[in-house]
Amino acid sequence: MSDKKGIKYFGVIGLIIGLLALTTAVFQGDLRAAFKPANDDSLKFLAIKAGKSLIKRKVLGQQQPDVLERVANDTHDMIQIIYMALGLLAIIFGIISWLNKEHIRMSGVVISLGLVAIAWQYVIIAVIIAILILIISNLG
Repeated sequence: MSDKKGIKYFGVIGLIIGLLALTTAVFQGDLRAAFKPANDDSLKFLAIKAGKSLIKRKVLGQQQPDVLERVANDTHDMIQIIYMALGLLAIIFGIISWLNKEHIRMSGVVISLGLVAIAWQYVIIAVIIAILILIISNLG
């Protein structure tokens, strides 16, 4: 995938995908809110919902899932899967870029962006811990 001038595209494509993955990871809360169907919290909606749950419990004999099962089912939503897949794709393009002897810095940046996007929650926790350590060290 290179032309006569020696410009190679795997690193650039990986960079674009990595930036897209990182942007999706950063704004995942806003994306969830944008794609979440609007709930109608009117009295009519609440009455219908209560009636459905009553019929399920009393007539059909179905048990409501407990809180732990609902939390376990909600841990990996579609937005999180998308930015993790994009991060993995960026890592793959970074590796291909490195194997094709493209610039080593471009390959490293693409792989780093993919890794940061995949581990976004842990990156935020690490930044918070680093800030706390900085604050504590400056107090002394």
